[in-house]
Amino acid sequence: MVTLTAARPLPAVAVYARSPVVRAGLRDLLATAGFEVTGQSGPGQPLPGSDVVVIDAPRETQHDAEGIALAAEAEGAAVVLLVDYLPARALAPGQPPRGWLPREAPDAALAAAVVAVAAGLAVVDPLLERGAGTEDDRVPLTEREHEVLRLVALGMTNRAIALALGISEHTAKFHVGAVLAKLGAQSRAEAVSVAVRLGTLTL
Repeated sequence: MVTLTAARPLPAVAVYARSPVVRAGLRDLLATAGFEVTGQSGPGQPLPGSDVVVIDAPRETQHDAEGIALAAEAEGAAVVLLVDYLPARALAPGQPPRGWLPREAPDAALAAAVVAVAAGLAVVDPLLERGAGTEDDRVPLTEREHEVLRLVALGMTNRAIALALGISEHTAKFHVGAVLAKLGAQSRAEAVSVAVRLGTLTL
């Protein structure tokens, strides 16, 4: 069992994972370590409010998980991503202070990373850093993401995108986050610029 003690209160934590089993495991691990776990969510579910969101990001869904990370950061939460590989852009200048840990990271490492990112620090596991960028960092946009990108290029808000596509505002926000993550962009304007340069979008 890992129990942390600190001069300041431990951050409140939420968990995101596609697998209910993984969600439950992370919730129990963090609760045992002394964190207040405010809730857990999966695809299509809103993220609970928290200081830190721990996101399970297996290889096949890592780009989607990075979209969730962007949404969490937009709400003011820090993020710890549990990944199979570290994308090269994670080490680029100007990136938010995230935690990047292997999915099999020890309990103590995860607990320490949660505390660190809550304090505004970046955490990158050395093993991941040595292998950064060994996977293809750019995943093609889905058809729906192309639709969202075209509406973003028109300057539409998440609410307007939701109305135009007949989806919820939360889902629109998720798709915008996924587009930004896949294009390696930090803003909507940068996403449009990158997409035009790549030939993904024609204005």
